Amino acid sequence: MMTKRSLLVVAALSLLAASPLLAQKNKEPKRPKLDAAADTNDWNAYYAYGLSKLDDRPDEAERAFYWASRLNPLVPDPLFAEWVAHWMNDRHMYDYLLGDERTATSKDAIRNDSLVYRATLKNPFVMRALERRMWDKLDEEIRVETGGRESLFRNAAANPWVAGWMAYTRGQMGAAVDKFREAAEKNPKELSYHLDLADALFHMGRADSAVAQLNYVIGEMKQRDLKRLVVWYNSKAQLEYRVGMVLMAAQRLDDAKAAFGRALAEDLSYYMAHARLGDIALAQHDTTAALNEYGAAAEINTDDATLRVGYGAALLAARRAAEAADQFRKAVEIDPYYAAARYNLAIALDADGKLVEAFKAYKDYLPYASRQDQRQVAFANERINQLTIVVKNGGSGQ
Repeated sequence: MMTKRSLLVVAALSLLAASPLLAQKNKEPKRPKLDAAADTNDWNAYYAYGLSKLDDRPDEAERAFYWASRLNPLVPDPLFAEWVAHWMNDRHMYDYLLGDERTATSKDAIRNDSLVYRATLKNPFVMRALERRMWDKLDEEIRVETGGRESLFRNAAANPWVAGWMAYTRGQMGAAVDKFREAAEKNPKELSYHLDLADALFHMGRADSAVAQLNYVIGEMKQRDLKRLVVWYNSKAQLEYRVGMVLMAAQRLDDAKAAFGRALAEDLSYYMAHARLGDIALAQHDTTAALNEYGAAAEINTDDATLRVGYGAALLAARRAAEAADQFRKAVEIDPYYAAARYNLAIALDADGKLVEAFKAYKDYLPYASRQDQRQVAFANERINQLTIVVKNGGSGQ
């Protein structure tokens, strides 16, 4: 029944990183029409709408999740949700979940699985509870076909991993930890059980215990010289990155730096480890290190708007406003719906003394701003008012 098959990520993902919805249509999908009172610049509005449509209109949900991700490419949840919605709208979902290799290795499946890969790069502990909706749909089909005689979950309590997974998808992390631990203790060599346990422990805020489970897996991989554990967690670099993320969340920044360093020692191209080192350097007011790390991340992955924004923030901290503006401008080119990139571009131009350009950038930002961005909107409007006279004078004077 439930296996890690549903978490397939293969090497070809980097070549097929576009949204499957975008790839199918060769143009951006139409935005779903939200309620008149909804904030159409808020990714949460599209995400909530997608959740409400997932069971009955997965095609509509897929479009909503796509737009949630476009509005805020920093968050991983819409990417994971789009993966779920895509399969729930695909007639091959059952074959995929039950491990049919032809389905799993199709171009469409690989492209869709790239959404999960991208989500876990942003946050390897992204909540995976929505996956349950696919299995529930499959279970309903089985019960209908067998007249209620068979069910995927009938004997779930007898299998501690399944019981743990069901608790996890209900948000019952304490029960999930207990069951995943039971499964791991009964099958200590089944490393995926330890990874699921680490995941649940992280969501309970038990950093030391989560790190212990991850270190156990890393040690076992080294001892067995495993090139791949399962494709979902496909390298020691990714596992060290997970350790770093746990420690970073626990504000143990020096320990997190060491973990991200180990991730890069395993794989120098693991650009998100560079980005997280850049975040830590900025938090520790080490602008030189932040510039080096974000520069490396943006050089490895040239198409991620969030990396450009991070690099721009480091450049602003180093008082290199003109270069920061270049990075924010590239971020806007990559993702024109990303309001934070537009706002920071205006800030950088303003700091660089390019007042006419800043005036225009502030005005360009406002149509993309969410209602949640009240402070930024107020500042943008204030600067627009202040710079109006400058623009009228052709850019001279304050």
